[in-house]
Amino acid sequence: MKLLIPIASLLIASSINSLAQDPSDAFAKECASRVQAGKFTVRGDDPAWFFMSRELKQVALGKFWKKDWASIAANKADPTPHIVKFNDLLKAKGVQLIMVPIPAKAAIYPDKLASKFTAKDVQPMKDYYDELRKQGVDVLDIEPILKAHRAETGGEGADKVFCEQDAHFAPLTTEIIADLVKKKIENEAWYKDQPKESFKRSAKKALTIKGDQVKGGGFTPVPKDEVLTLTYAGRDVGGKIEAVPADKNSPVLLIGDSHTMVFTDGLSTGMHCQAAGLQDQLQYELGFALDRVGNKGSGLVQARKSLIMMRVRSETGFWDKKKLVIWVFSNREFTQSSDRLIDLPIEIPTR
Repeated sequence: MKLLIPIASLLIASSINSLAQDPSDAFAKECASRVQAGKFTVRGDDPAWFFMSRELKQVALGKFWKKDWASIAANKADPTPHIVKFNDLLKAKGVQLIMVPIPAKAAIYPDKLASKFTAKDVQPMKDYYDELRKQGVDVLDIEPILKAHRAETGGEGADKVFCEQDAHFAPLTTEIIADLVKKKIENEAWYKDQPKESFKRSAKKALTIKGDQVKGGGFTPVPKDEVLTLTYAGRDVGGKIEAVPADKNSPVLLIGDSHTMVFTDGLSTGMHCQAAGLQDQLQYELGFALDRVGNKGSGLVQARKSLIMMRVRSETGFWDKKKLVIWVFSNREFTQSSDRLIDLPIEIPTR
């Protein structure tokens, strides 16, 4: 019996040592060390790549879902109950929700931030998403898919899945998401019955941008403008692809942060171009126009507020038309959103 004590001690010590040697801990610490007070953007070891400080702050938290939200979240609140409630309210209306959290750029390109790390050194989000799934939320986790794409192709040049100097995903990722959503819903009865239109995609085109992470940053050496590869999607009008506008009567609502707007809303809005964003690629894959509520700020809170205040309250029978909500936002909002989390309905009772 005396041997049980030292064996138990060895097991505990081994477990502690294993945790201490978790490679994701080292990358988390690296991310924390890169963030500087007052700096919106961090330049990586690869000088062409730039990272948002708030995304690095979340990566630095590691398994944040196992920690005290009041201590680690910018708004001191756990978003999980609010996400689950939004899903439950939609389900009660007969509306399906697919949540698409957009990974941190550093999770896919850790070596561009700090050259000694690889994707294996990054804590995946799967465990948190599994917790949401247990509570009924359909989470489309694109992180492992983007990592696999990068491992296969290198993920540079035309194969980039994130912009080097912009806060958003690269155009290729919009096509990947659109394809995955199509596969998730293509056997649904309502989708099969929905009238379709055959939209077109262009050949691959080059687009030169100055990303939002470098504008006014005063970086030396000055970054060259970034070149992206994209395909335009929409109606073929005389050999030219024209954007298909959103349709308020569509059974599908795309809602979220500026990832729902980039490459769709045009250069004048800071979104680089039109007809090559997530809305456009979803419309190409699904075969009909989507409804959309996009927000340049928070997709977790502000987009839902805009949905209720600007659309639902003024459109009678809003939810009667809907079958699917695709909810897209940066996963940094789980811990780095400053918005106060409040209970939000999905409709305003009539008096």
